[in-house]
Order: sequence, then structure tokens, then C-alpha cells
Amino acid sequence: MSENRQETIEGFIYEYPVCEIYHIDTKDLIITEEVRQMCANEFRGGVPEWYYPPALDSIEECRERILHYRYGFLFSTVAEVNDAQDFMGCTEVRREHERLSYEIQERFREYFNDVMTLTTGCALCDPCHCAQGECIYPEKRLYTMESHGIMIMRTIVDVGLTYQYGNQVATYFTLILYND
Repeated sequence: MSENRQETIEGFIYEYPVCEIYHIDTKDLIITEEVRQMCANEFRGGVPEWYYPPALDSIEECRERILHYRYGFLFSTVAEVNDAQDFMGCTEVRREHERLSYEIQERFREYFNDVMTLTTGCALCDPCHCAQGECIYPEKRLYTMESHGIMIMRTIVDVGLTYQYGNQVATYFTLILYND
């Protein structure tokens, strides 16, 4: 990790209500078809189906898109909720995390130009325009990590980030990919 790159990011990231951060090389991400299948078959969490396989590109295309970037920056946010296991009950907290992800994505663009942000989903348009055709903001669109096959929970555990703070705290993660 270049000291300059890390200093640049850490010079602005704490202006935002992030909980934990981690710098990662994209080659260290675990990308599997199994995660995509789980995502496609079992878990959508109220996010439109065009964010998930098979509507999304193939796993090979997603892997290629991810590995176009050399570095990743992972951050989490936390918020108090009634029940962290109630995914639909945490919708507003999740949307707030997505809004924050957009803001941080734009800060990354100021320093690194071309970035790709993967998080809990996209909340740019309400309602989403993808149902009528193509995304009207493809350069800003956020994808889920799981839709791209990233085994994010394994990564979180491997790097020592906290994902469980108790049943009244929702934790969300975002991964921003970038180059120098």
C-alpha cells in the first residue's frame, strides 16, 4: 500500500460516519459462482431483480470488471435498530448507508477518477429506472458485492473487521475499487 494513497484516503474518510476501514488488494478478494447463485436464488432483500444474476453479467465479466482495479477500500457503518435480523425493518438504515456510499464514492473520484463501488444496492433513483430499460446513471450505479461473486463475509472475517455488534445494531459494508 502506497503511503501517499493511504494518507489521501484517511485524510478525508473520517469526515464521514464510518465505523471501521480496511485497505485491500483486489487480488485478495474471493470471487465465486456459488456466492452469485446464493444471491440469485435466496437473498434479494427487497432490491430489484436486475441487480442479480442472471440479469447481471457473467461471473467472468464481473471478475474482469473487479480486477480492472488494483485496490479496494472497505468501510463499515453501524446504526441502532430494533432488530438487526429484520432485514426489511432495517431498510431506512440501509438506504442511509447507500447514500453515504455515494458521497464517499464521489470523494474517491476526486482523487482516483475511475472507481467502482459495491455495497448493499443502489438507491440513486426512486423508483429505479432499470425496470423501464437501462440504468440512466451507469457511471454512478452501485452493485451488491454478492452479485459480483465476492465472498465479503469471509473477507471481513479474514481482515478482522467486526460485523456483529449485537441484535440492536445493523452493520453495513461498502467496497470501493480504484487504481492510482
